[in-house]
Amino acid sequence: MVARNYRAPVVSSYEEDLNQDGKKDNLYLEIEVPLEEGERVHAVKLLLGFDFRLYTMTRLQMNSLIYIASSSAIASNQLTVIGDITLNQREPLKHRGVNNYLKENIIKPDSTDPEDYDIATILENYARRNLTTYLSNPFYVWTPRGESASSFLLKVRLQYPTLTLEYTPGVWQVLKMAWVQYLAILVVFTVIFWRIKEYVFTNQIVPTWAAASDVAGKWQ
Repeated sequence: MVARNYRAPVVSSYEEDLNQDGKKDNLYLEIEVPLEEGERVHAVKLLLGFDFRLYTMTRLQMNSLIYIASSSAIASNQLTVIGDITLNQREPLKHRGVNNYLKENIIKPDSTDPEDYDIATILENYARRNLTTYLSNPFYVWTPRGESASSFLLKVRLQYPTLTLEYTPGVWQVLKMAWVQYLAILVVFTVIFWRIKEYVFTNQIVPTWAAASDVAGKWQ
């Protein structure tokens, strides 16, 4: 049954760096699936896998998913999906070692159990993790392309917004940051103190007396 219903899609994708900062900003993905005569598409379910890595402050490596699902009462031959990739975090990451989620297989490629490929089962296991990604701010546009269309075209436009991660810093990280902040405040207050001191004594705001020492006369 699987072989009879199997379709070989044409997949193309590329990433775009809009501000030329060396970091990708958008992902463009197109999947074209051939249709048999008389077939109509009313719903789409798609799982996208991503390799998520972080190297600064704390190290993170993980596989993540984006689940896309949309339906239309009117049969169409094209669906355009636009949205942002957003990160959900339950607990702070550890600062030591690598927060490695690559060993956690989201989908078992060698499994022969159909239950392992069920979308509900995959998402249920995926939702138990500390870090998950999902599609936010989604827009779905269904476009009919005529009755004679021989394929269904899925266009996905995903943006990579700036994400915030929480982690528990180590003792040395806390001391380093605290020392930098303390030194910056100390320099500012020292400069202000000496400026005030110079102004007070120069303008004689506070009464002062000069006392002559008689130490030299005692030794004569």
